[in-house]
Amino acid sequence: MKRSDLYILKNLAGADYLLPVGQKAAMFPKSIRLNETGRFLWEQLRTEKSEEELAKTCAEHFEVPDGQYEQVKNDVHVFTEALWARGMLKADSEISGSGNSDKDIKKDLYECRFDSKDGSIKELSEELPHYADLLIGGRIISFWGDEKYFSKEFDIFKTEENKCGMRIEIIPVKVDGKTDSGHRMIGLGNCSENVYRDYPKSVLRHPDLNVQEYENKYVLFLWCMKDIYEIHMKKDGSLARFYCKDISGLEEDIFYAIRLVFLVYALKQDLIMLHSVSILYNDKAWLFSASSGTGKSTHAEIWKKIYGTPVINGDLNLIGIKDGTPVIYGTPWCGTSGVCDNLIHNLGGIVLLKRGDNIIEELSEEQKMLYLQKRLTSPVWNEEMLDKELEILKEIIPKVYIKRYYCNMKDETVKHIREDIDIWEKKIE
Repeated sequence: MKRSDLYILKNLAGADYLLPVGQKAAMFPKSIRLNETGRFLWEQLRTEKSEEELAKTCAEHFEVPDGQYEQVKNDVHVFTEALWARGMLKADSEISGSGNSDKDIKKDLYECRFDSKDGSIKELSEELPHYADLLIGGRIISFWGDEKYFSKEFDIFKTEENKCGMRIEIIPVKVDGKTDSGHRMIGLGNCSENVYRDYPKSVLRHPDLNVQEYENKYVLFLWCMKDIYEIHMKKDGSLARFYCKDISGLEEDIFYAIRLVFLVYALKQDLIMLHSVSILYNDKAWLFSASSGTGKSTHAEIWKKIYGTPVINGDLNLIGIKDGTPVIYGTPWCGTSGVCDNLIHNLGGIVLLKRGDNIIEELSEEQKMLYLQKRLTSPVWNEEMLDKELEILKEIIPKVYIKRYYCNMKDETVKHIREDIDIWEKKIE
């Protein structure tokens, strides 16, 4: 057995955790906290090991007396069984999610019908019409293509600035009926070219989305949006090219697909998106984050009813650091709430909501890192993306209010947390 490449050992404020990336992150699994022994065993599993080999290595490393060796064997068995149950281990012959084995190529990869297959994005033979430049997250996003493809939701973000950071191209294509029926999977018979030796790799497989990695780009297949055939995106996020059907009525699908590629670029620009509702209180943004159905929107509405606090964004908040201060940037993506703005607000704090009896829980630095990382909607397709998320969180967390609040959705709930926020703000004045 050998450890999976889709779980990464990271230290969160002094505690060791196995955190998921790529395919595993898309499945929303729980992270695992490791003690010193668990960390040692995980590091040994970098290469193929049997349980017996692990037990012997562990006993030698920790200088366990011979009389306690059977207990070590039992502990190693329990540990590895827990890892197997969570999909954290693999057989040596299995290259899970890497796209390098014959099995993965047959099962997971699809042939690109547009653009180059050599890992690059080719130059356009004709320039597209320039639709608009937008200011989102303090960065300029330049839209190229027919205006029929762009939602009116972007209008309030238009700007006269033209220092482009990210370019988005919408290219209409016509395909015959046979090709239009679906993408051809790449099998071994189609892999004679050297391009398939190391790339593409299957990064993410989901009923709605497949992501394939090439040397210098990602290719996205949005199965839930059948009229968007492929999206080719540079790894640094600076260019995303959409190949779609030449029809009207795609602006809503393209609107949401742009969010996906924008978040890749945003992460490169030290911006993360948190699933949360935000309100404006005391000239600062306060975010309420929770699992769907907990009542974060209801909580924000109670604030508005009692204290007149406006909602800034009803579902997704883009967080970054501006001049050393944590802020949230307005974005057009706000779920079904329809509530957003195009402004920048200083971030006051983040409240993690759970159902309960109005109890405010102090959190350790370790808990803050772990809980917030789980609530992010920014992509974690690989370890580099995970590291960037943790780096941003590490900078933000010491500067803002972060607590967990077990609450019901009655008026006194808001009064209770507001009092605690006011006390905290007075302490930092």
